Order: sequence, then structure tokens, then C-alpha cells
Amino acid sequence: YQRRVHGQQKVLDLENQVKLLQAEIQDLTDPDPSKRIKGIDALPCEPNKFTLVGHRDVVNCLCIHPKLPVVISGAEDATIRIWDFESGECERTLRGHSNGVTGLDIDGAGTNIASCSTDMLIKIWDFSSGQCIRTLRGHDHTVSSVRYFPTGNGLLSCSRDQTLRIWDTQTGFIRKKLVGHEEWVRSLAISPCGEVFASGSDDQSVRVWDVSGKCLHILTEPGHVVECLAFSNSNFDSLLSPPTSKKASNGELDTQNPVTSIGYKSKYIMAGSRDKLIRIWEVYTGQLVMTLQGHDDWVRGVAFHIGGKYIISCGDDKTIRIWDVASQRCKRRMNAHDHFVSCIAIHPQGRILSSGSVDKSIKIWICK
Repeated sequence: YQRRVHGQQKVLDLENQVKLLQAEIQDLTDPDPSKRIKGIDALPCEPNKFTLVGHRDVVNCLCIHPKLPVVISGAEDATIRIWDFESGECERTLRGHSNGVTGLDIDGAGTNIASCSTDMLIKIWDFSSGQCIRTLRGHDHTVSSVRYFPTGNGLLSCSRDQTLRIWDTQTGFIRKKLVGHEEWVRSLAISPCGEVFASGSDDQSVRVWDVSGKCLHILTEPGHVVECLAFSNSNFDSLLSPPTSKKASNGELDTQNPVTSIGYKSKYIMAGSRDKLIRIWEVYTGQLVMTLQGHDDWVRGVAFHIGGKYIISCGDDKTIRIWDVASQRCKRRMNAHDHFVSCIAIHPQGRILSSGSVDKSIKIWICK
């Protein structure tokens, strides 16, 4: 029996590897760019394509595989689920945490998933097998968020213990412990260059750090708990700062995955907070350049659209909102869930948007 189970697992692993290779081949060889990019200005539209049901408690976090049509979700039921967003089927459930899963990320190669929990642990999972390959211990309270650095084996985490930590995922050792926040640290974001990252806290500040552990800026404008963060992509930066923007070699906007282009130095950092506002600052000066007002409750998730012209957000007002950067106004409001919308994740090439909710469901929204 054990041999048969082991054989079935090997078949599943091989099938996943084949899917990865097929996705890479299509992305490199498809003569029609629209099939790879799905249109630089494509936006999430109603109605949603799928409502994914399976979690037995609040969905806290989402991430999307960089190469496969896969959404990964984490919930208060202590499980992680892997979904095919083209079929709407749950492919696998990962169990190992003893309490709610609060944060998720997947590395750039799509091989490892990192998760964190109120059980104070961080777990590293092999995507192909679904096995937990390492458990990271060190935080003294709930671990709120985890983010992979774009290159190398580094992982960033933050916690209710008021610290950030940089981990070596190969050894499980802590490279650096960062202190400075005075209350619960809830949110993280890492610039695509990997040289700068940001943290948001209950102390009503956003801190911008470099990889040496030096705090570059303390942004205190939020005036309330910071729930979510995101660094800008090259297209957004080109539109907001055209004189110094770096465009593609043909003079057009970069459509080759600007959201996750490794080595790109984001110029802006965005935060959503409990005062119902979204704010954007210059990363290296700390200057506030934009404030978006419209949500009727806490802002729980923010993302830069691949084309740079739009910003996407979600909140406890049960909506997803799409903001036009030029006018700084809400372009589209989607009544997304029956309860608070706790998280969103946008596909690296803008194919779909996924949203998770306190109503225990995940929704898939096609961008067109």
C-alpha cells in the first residue's frame, strides 16, 4: 500500500513538472502576446468566473503561482489550499499549522511556498509534493506576513512581537532581526530589486528599510493601523515620473511582467489603512504624492495593476475598487463578497484577480 501511495505521489510530482515546463514554453514561444499578457489595460470584470468554496473559516491570504494557473489560499481553519483557477477545482490541501494561516508567499521559481500562522511558526512547503520541508522558529507571537526576496534564499517575516526577521530558508537560521516598530507589525512588501522593503504596523507607521537593516524612512502620515503594502512597478513609475522613467527598448511601456521584474527599483510604496484611505509615497524621499479616498471601511488589500494606469484595492466595505491613477478617482466598484474582503492577489501578467473573504470563499475575476 505504501509503495502504491509513493508511486502515485511520484506521478503527481511529474505531472506538476510537466505543467511548469509547458507554461514556460507557451510564454516563450506563443506568437500572440495577448495570450501571454491578456492585454496591458485589462481590468477585473463582473461577474466573477468562479467562487471557490472549501475553507471552513475566514480566508486571510492569497498568492498566485508565477507560472501555473494556480491560486493558493490560507485561512483561519489552519489549512492552505491549492486551486486551479482555470477549472475552479481544489487540487490539494496542505495541513501542518496548528492555528490560523495569516500569510502566504511563493518564490519566483514557483517551487516553494512559505506560510505563517498565529501558531508563531513559518513553514516552507514543496509546491510539487505538498510536503512541509522546513519549519522556522524564532518569533515570540503571531507571525503576520511572509515575503520571499526576489533572488537567493532569503525570506522576510513580521510579527505581533514587534519585530521583522530575515531568514535563510535553506538553513532555517535568522540572518537579521530588525526592531523599531512599537506595536504589532502586520504587513510587508519587498521592492523587485530586493534592496529595499517596507513594513506596516499598529503603531500607525510605515517603515522603509534596506537589506542591511537600516531604517531609511518612517512614514507616519497614515494616522491609523496599516493593513497592507505594495511596491510600484515600472509602468506606474513611468506614468507618474515620465522624465526619469525607463521604458522598453521600443519606447513603449514594459509589458514583460513589470510587476515582478527582478532588479527593478520601485520608486513608490503604497499603503492601505484602517482610516479607509490609500496613500502613495516616494520610496527614497518619503514624500507623500497621492491619497485615494472612497472606501467606506478598512482597506485590507492593495495592488498595482500591471499597466500602471490603475490601482486595485479591497476592504471591509465588501468591495473591490479600481482606481484611475491620472484622475485619482475610483473607476470601478465591484460588490465582491457577502462579508469583508480580506485579501486580493493579482496575476503577474494581469490574467486574473483573486479575492478572499470573511465569508470563507475565494473568487476568481477575469481581466478583460
